[in-house]
Amino acid sequence: KPSNVRVCVSVVVELLEHPKLRNRWDTMGFELVSCSDVVRVWQSGDEGTLVLKSEFAPHSRAVNAVTYNHTGMVVASAGDDGRAVLTLPASGQDSRKELCVFPKPPYRSDQLGDVQCVAFGGNSRFLLSAGSKRVVDIWDLKTQKLAKTITGHSGAVRCGAFNPDSTMSASGAVSGEVLLVNLLHTDDAHLLQLDGASHAANKLQFSVHQKTHLAVVYDDGTVAVWDTRTQALYARFDAAHNAAATAVTFSPYNPLLLCSVGLDGHVIFFDMTEKIRVQHIDCGEPLTSVSMLNDGVTLAVGTSTGNILVYDLRQVDEPTQRVRAFEGTAVHDLAFKHQEGGPPLAPQHQTATLRTKAPHATGEVSSQREDAANAAAETAAPGNNPKSSPRLEPISESDTRNQIPSATSTPASSVHQRSRRISPAAPNQLAQPIFIEQSDTPEPPPVSRATQPQHGEEWTPPNSVPNAAPPVAGPSTSIAAAPDMPAVNARPEVVDSAMVQALIEKTMAGVQLKLHRDIQNMHIDMIRQFHIQKNELAEEIQRLTINEELVKEVRALREENQLLRQRY
Repeated sequence: KPSNVRVCVSVVVELLEHPKLRNRWDTMGFELVSCSDVVRVWQSGDEGTLVLKSEFAPHSRAVNAVTYNHTGMVVASAGDDGRAVLTLPASGQDSRKELCVFPKPPYRSDQLGDVQCVAFGGNSRFLLSAGSKRVVDIWDLKTQKLAKTITGHSGAVRCGAFNPDSTMSASGAVSGEVLLVNLLHTDDAHLLQLDGASHAANKLQFSVHQKTHLAVVYDDGTVAVWDTRTQALYARFDAAHNAAATAVTFSPYNPLLLCSVGLDGHVIFFDMTEKIRVQHIDCGEPLTSVSMLNDGVTLAVGTSTGNILVYDLRQVDEPTQRVRAFEGTAVHDLAFKHQEGGPPLAPQHQTATLRTKAPHATGEVSSQREDAANAAAETAAPGNNPKSSPRLEPISESDTRNQIPSATSTPASSVHQRSRRISPAAPNQLAQPIFIEQSDTPEPPPVSRATQPQHGEEWTPPNSVPNAAPPVAGPSTSIAAAPDMPAVNARPEVVDSAMVQALIEKTMAGVQLKLHRDIQNMHIDMIRQFHIQKNELAEEIQRLTINEELVKEVRALREENQLLRQRY
């Protein structure tokens, strides 16, 4: 009932007011790597500063891209010298251990070209690299040899990535096409290109939640999301940026949030469920790169003037940390190191959204519960708290100057349209919504300790609703979970369609892979049986066609014929 939901909200709000829970993420440090002429690793220090941890130069020329492997211990870099280098960084100036270089010498420098991108796949078993040679090389890091070469681009390759299952690679070129290749079937490749556009694809990334979603940003400022399963556009935002869009990232914590940056100096957030632009941050400098930490609220951007800006999405008026990373050169790329103490990369099933108005709820509301609900609403309203930080809110329809045409929402997503609109700045909305109804009890529900799945474990629907930060005033109230946070017992009633679709897609992907392996094994067995039968049939034909007695008789007749010819 609505009253029970509001009582639940008030209990959660009181729990989240505890300083230890509210400041859990604020006290955790992070580490990120950036590149320009050299590679520099930064670490968050005391009093909101970024401290240089290590610096090294793995390339003889400019470094174009950097990324961490899945453990966060190895840094891969790509440079204009035509090499991809794996490095084990250490603290200090030029302190590192070079693990391996691709391609391996000997080679001629004029045969290399420049390498524009690198990406890890298969739990860091494979490394993707691509550049001006118009091909995508996939290296096996175990054997340190070239495992596959992908061709098909008509121009230099700007960006590349593996999908979360490492069964598919995607690469974008300056000619604007995106090449999708199924790594299980080398002949299964598709070219994706926007209609009537040939602008360069500058950056792309797969979603770790919706594994078939691929986000691509283009030189004309367009942001597009492709469905790799159907090779069709899922969402398109034409001219989202007033200049070239340079980088894009999905939130590793929130399955609904997409973020892009551009040379216009704007960081733009999109809601992938309703396919709308949610909000933007004006950084005042041209932006070249972006990365989001897996806590869901920490965002780092690199600028063309060599600065790194770190934002807390709960308070976006000013960057929380700012450092001059490079003098006189742009930040070509940056990436956060996976935070071991943070939430897992795909926690969309660990949080819940509570609606203040349930369409199926009926019954009388007691005055006691109304008072508790009013108190919760007063506590949660940002305007009633003088210390509340500004939050990102959806863009008003009257803001025509920066209004971006949104893709048409599907009928399935329009069912929960009112309650699915998100605010990327608030940690309580960085979650997949699950609509619930609290059981009808005269007293507020008891408090229990929430159990969260460990990283890499399969999620099963819990019987408790995780906690969240204070809700934002609006048509819906979102409650998200923080690690080790007390939870209010609740029973899920209505499961969100997007979550169900994600589960179905994950199951179907597993079934598809299993069917593929079974069919492949069946083909191999059929070929083996064919060869066995072919050999047996050849032996039988040879045995039946060759008659020794007939051969002897033919020889005797030939000898007799020869004698007759000699006499007569």
